[in-house]
Amino acid sequence: MKMMTIQANRRLGVSGLRAGIAACGLVVALAATAETPNEDQGKTFRDGWREGRLEAAYLLSPHLNNFRLDADVRGNQVVLRGQVSEGIDAELAEAIAQGMDGIETVDNRIKVVAGEWSRDEPGGGETKAAGERTFGQVVRDATVTARIKSGYFINDHLKGMDLNVDTRNGRVTLMGKVTSEAQKELARRLAANTENVVEVVNEIEVVEDDGPQEDAPSLPGAG
Repeated sequence: MKMMTIQANRRLGVSGLRAGIAACGLVVALAATAETPNEDQGKTFRDGWREGRLEAAYLLSPHLNNFRLDADVRGNQVVLRGQVSEGIDAELAEAIAQGMDGIETVDNRIKVVAGEWSRDEPGGGETKAAGERTFGQVVRDATVTARIKSGYFINDHLKGMDLNVDTRNGRVTLMGKVTSEAQKELARRLAANTENVVEVVNEIEVVEDDGPQEDAPSLPGAG
C-alpha cells in the first residue's frame, strides 16, 4: 500500500512538472508576441513619416511653399496631388520626392493652374557619407535647377532652346543645343548668377545657323 502511494505521488509530480513546463512555454510565446511590433503598423508609421517629411520640404522650398500639395506614400511609391502655377513647379515637386530615401516611384498628378503665389528656403540638418546628398541638399539642388530653367523660359534669347540643367551639391551642368556662342554664354551667366550655385559646367553645344548671331546682354556679377 505504501509503495502504491509513492508511485502515485511520483506520477503526480511528473505531471505537475510537465504542466509547469508547458505553462512556461506559453508565457514565453505570449511575451515574444507582445514584444514583436506589428508589421503593418511599422509600415504605416514609415509611410506617414515620409509623407510629413516630404510635405515639410515643400513648405520650405522657395518655389513650392504656398502651393497646396499632398503626398500619399505607400511603401516605396508616392502619389503627388495638388496645384501649382507652372509646369516647372510640378517638376520640382517630383524631383524632391525622387530624392527621398526609400522612394522609388513617383506618380505626379499635380495640376498646373495659373495664378499668383508667394514663395521661402529649404532646410537640411542631417549628414551623409562623403559623396552622398542629404535630403536638404537634394531639395536645394532641385530648387536651383527650377530657378535656372525658369530664367531660361522667360528669357527672350533662350526660351525656345533645347537646354537641360542638372544640379548636384550646387554644381550645375548645362547641356543641350543653341544656335550661337552668345546664347551659350548667356545660359552660363544666368546659371552662375543663381543663388546657391557654386560652379557651372557648360556643355551646351553650339549648332550654327544661317542667321546673324546675337550678342549676350551684360549681366551684373557675371562669373
